[in-house]
Amino acid sequence: MISPAQYPNRTRRLGGPFGHPSHLGGKLRYPSLSLASALLLAALAAPARAQGGGLPPVEIGPPPGYVPVPAERADSIRAVLRGYIDAVRRHDGAAGARAVSRGTRAYYARLRGMALTAPEAEVRALPLMDRMSVLMYRHRVPPAVLCTLEGDSAFAYTIREGWVDRTAPREPPVIKEIWGKAERAVVRGGSAAGIEFVREDGEWRWDMVPMLRTSADQIARHLPPGMTEDGFIYLVLRDATGRAADPTTIWRPVQ
Repeated sequence: MISPAQYPNRTRRLGGPFGHPSHLGGKLRYPSLSLASALLLAALAAPARAQGGGLPPVEIGPPPGYVPVPAERADSIRAVLRGYIDAVRRHDGAAGARAVSRGTRAYYARLRGMALTAPEAEVRALPLMDRMSVLMYRHRVPPAVLCTLEGDSAFAYTIREGWVDRTAPREPPVIKEIWGKAERAVVRGGSAAGIEFVREDGEWRWDMVPMLRTSADQIARHLPPGMTEDGFIYLVLRDATGRAADPTTIWRPVQ
């Protein structure tokens, strides 16, 4: 549940599917910005540059054909991040959902649907981040509420309920350059490097899906020796809620 980025780290507890660990040994350490994530904020996370270990830095360059965007467009894109952060601080789920792409909202809606009905084998076949997000919905949302979170509300709920409060940045992210091509844009340089945007219905929105995919790949490849993916997921669920997940029931669909 979250545009690879390279952020300075600080020690934090996980805030939900938008928060992504950048150091998996001992205390969990998280980027200063995460979504989500989920985000992942939950959703300006990872893969972060680990300080003293953890995930390795990832060098990000603009995709082929991308060029620096005009100042006016860059200002509009910066405003998207400011609006998202403000929505997180105010627990305004609707505003948070408006700041992210249709693909991002659909991603969380799909995972919420799987939390309701997907059998264990189907969940286990998912990539690590998707698997963790499905189980997070099961572990953190009362079943009666989960059944009502249709469409965009699956994403909005995580903002409204403060899942990403603990990973929210105190200051807006630093954006040095924004490069774009047609209806896509990506940040280069600064604490928000690698975050991607898409223009939909005349508005720029944050596309979190590339970030979530890259973060998941990085985490899966750099678990500490001896830690299984299940063990990592249970650690995340406990850290997010203070409650241990029951391995005998967490893999069962809600319905």
